[in-house]
Amino acid sequence: MEAPEATQTVSVALAWALLGSAGCSSSERPPFVASGDVGSSQSDETIGTEETMGTVGSSFADSSSTALQGESSSSSSVSSSTSFATSSIGSESDDVGIGSGTDTGTDTGTDTGDPPGACPEALDDALMAQIQPYVDHVEAMAPTMLSNIVPSLSVAVVGNGEVAWAKAYGQADKQAGTPVDVENTTFQVASISKTVTAWGVMKAVEMGLMELDAPVEQYLTRWQFPPSGYDSSQVTVRRLLSHTGGTSISGYGTGYVSEPLPTLEDSLNTFDGGVRIIVQPGTEHRYSGGGYTVLQLALEEVTGETFTEFMDREIVAALDMTHSSFQWSDDIKPVTAKAYGDAGELFPNFLFTEKAAAGLYATATSLAKFAAAGMENKCGAPAGRGVLTPESVDLMHTAQPATQESYGLEGVPQKNAENFVNPRGCDLRQE
Repeated sequence: MEAPEATQTVSVALAWALLGSAGCSSSERPPFVASGDVGSSQSDETIGTEETMGTVGSSFADSSSTALQGESSSSSSVSSSTSFATSSIGSESDDVGIGSGTDTGTDTGTDTGDPPGACPEALDDALMAQIQPYVDHVEAMAPTMLSNIVPSLSVAVVGNGEVAWAKAYGQADKQAGTPVDVENTTFQVASISKTVTAWGVMKAVEMGLMELDAPVEQYLTRWQFPPSGYDSSQVTVRRLLSHTGGTSISGYGTGYVSEPLPTLEDSLNTFDGGVRIIVQPGTEHRYSGGGYTVLQLALEEVTGETFTEFMDREIVAALDMTHSSFQWSDDIKPVTAKAYGDAGELFPNFLFTEKAAAGLYATATSLAKFAAAGMENKCGAPAGRGVLTPESVDLMHTAQPATQESYGLEGVPQKNAENFVNPRGCDLRQE
């Protein structure tokens, strides 16, 4: 099938429990690249961890041109449950319902709620025809993934700023035989948390609580950067968002098994030697989960609330991201997909003090709503959906200094970029 012409490259919300592999895979670059963080729904040394990163290349043509790649802190990695939401590229279109189902391959109409600016008339047969190659690709890939890689898969596709198609496969709980529900099954989405956190930081900027180019330390009273050979005043909010702040700690591994969790200050001071400035701020793109933990603390300080309270109200609830939260709360626990090791053993749910970097729980359709909110829809609802201004969203998609012109705020590729360099430096232009 011939690939439709791309009219726009959009941001992607993506979470994929994927076996990790060191370095970059080599394959022909597909006509469209859906890019984002890769992580497991749960974490352990033997499965994909929060630190697992990578990209997914989605082709309209066939599954053989899809490139999966990732890195893990462990050489042995087996993925658990999977969920992802990715953006399809659209021109003008109008009305197709949302499909959902299980691994039986049956699609049924599903109501995903009405997020801000919902535009059902944007989903028509023309749009479905455009995204059908994505759907065909997922349908062809799912049986192999379920038999060889993961027990469950939950997928949503966005077109024209709307959730256009969604479907779930496999079991969220193998012991109980509970099928995955595309609307209600929640996954621990690892580093995708950072992209949602970035919206929260931009919200605080719009509220006048922070400035992008201010030193982040001016907002901190509970913790400061330890002494280094670098000027901490050069670590700005903007640079932390774009991973150019020069800070340490790429990821947080498996998290913690039980509460109470360490405090934010404990994490900043002690995890992997503590968050430090290790390169000159503003000179290179260096992926840093530690930098996002600093932003988490800054949000708490400027809002006077916990990070979860602010984020769940101002971003998660505001975008109608149902069954989603930065807290593994009592209502989220029963609908969270179970994680399994390579021998089928059950793993516990891993928790993170570092919620901004790794603590979000979300469904595939909620991630799709989040991705859709970054685009204008056919009914004229603006990017940002009133949660952020279109100008803020546009800025998040604008390449920032020291990122090889490939990253915006929180690693979101600029929206008119033809290619993408992932957080680990694997250049898809050379794939």
